[in-house]
Amino acid sequence: MARRELVVDTAIDVLGRSGMRGLTHRVVDRTAGLPEGSTSNLFRTRDALLGAVASRVAERDRELWRAVVPGRLTGRADLIDALAAWLDRALTAERNLTAARYALFLAAADNPTLRGALEQSRSGIEAWAGSELAAAGLAADALATILDQLDGLLLHQLCFPRAGFDPRPSIERIVPG
Repeated sequence: MARRELVVDTAIDVLGRSGMRGLTHRVVDRTAGLPEGSTSNLFRTRDALLGAVASRVAERDRELWRAVVPGRLTGRADLIDALAAWLDRALTAERNLTAARYALFLAAADNPTLRGALEQSRSGIEAWAGSELAAAGLAADALATILDQLDGLLLHQLCFPRAGFDPRPSIERIVPG
């Protein structure tokens, strides 16, 4: 793994575990086992580090999707299964990634630079997800609603976990039939 990727992935892990206040260049260096100043050499400012984190979070979300959905979707039932599996992984094996994403969202409320990076990532996710939905036979206008609702499901389960949570009924309601 290249040093830049190690630093950014470590920053995601730190952000997911410790929140925005816990994310410092020095903590990333320590957690990654790198000499002090390594993160700062790659990302001089906090905004530069957060921008790289935002971009990598979107990339890892796509990687997670590809791990859960190895082929093309063929219809509504496939899409529902895929979204449920993705949501489950995002809340279990990739919980820190999910927590980091929402920490970024909250920080973007008063950070125009970060907001711009997240908007750019969101545009990329929308373009990519739009092609996935089209392959499943869904209209493009359903995309924003599905993404927004999934964000809500993830956020609520992340913050207020319910034992035995099954996302399928909610997903079935938001995916047009």
